[in-house]
Amino acid sequence: MKKIIAILLCLVMITITACGNSSNDDTSKEVNKEKEINEGNEESNENEDLEVDKGILNVTITLPASMFEGEDIDKEVEEIKEEGIKDVKVNDDGSMTVKMTKTKHKELVKEVKESVLEYFEELKTSEDTPSINDVKYDDNFKEVTLEVDKKKFEESFDSIAVFGVAMTTAMYHIYEGVPAEEVNFKINAKDSDTGEIFNTILYPDDLEDME
Repeated sequence: MKKIIAILLCLVMITITACGNSSNDDTSKEVNKEKEINEGNEESNENEDLEVDKGILNVTITLPASMFEGEDIDKEVEEIKEEGIKDVKVNDDGSMTVKMTKTKHKELVKEVKESVLEYFEELKTSEDTPSINDVKYDDNFKEVTLEVDKKKFEESFDSIAVFGVAMTTAMYHIYEGVPAEEVNFKINAKDSDTGEIFNTILYPDDLEDME
């Protein structure tokens, strides 16, 4: 289980790092918005490739080939099997289909949720996102609110964190069993001082509208 969680977190961090490396010195709001459009489209494509099929006794998850680019696929299979998931198949397109018991699936969903919460906690405490003061959410991550210093948030690249929130939250819903095309949730940016919600992204509608 922990191997699959590690893959998920690495995917998130690679996405955020890539976005940061492509940034220039222009920290205007328009530049940030453009980056949100591009990253959001990439996230949407990633999530569409991950499928969950719930049977009577077992749950089957298909992980996209993009998760394993540059990796030793045989080693990935062995490490997943070491976590107690024996039915692992590498498909012709490079994706990986993993079949597990419902008990194992519940354990996986729990660990994914814990990883999402760890990511939210990191956003609050990391020196890399100083404008984010808190992250609030409901039980099922249908609404996530970033409480921020508005001026610092808009003038920095901290808004990149929205993409990490979108990816981890979408992944949670998909692992939990929601079909990729039915995943939807809300991400708010809220001014810590005034309580004003100054930006809201509806996933995936707003991302699609930005294309």
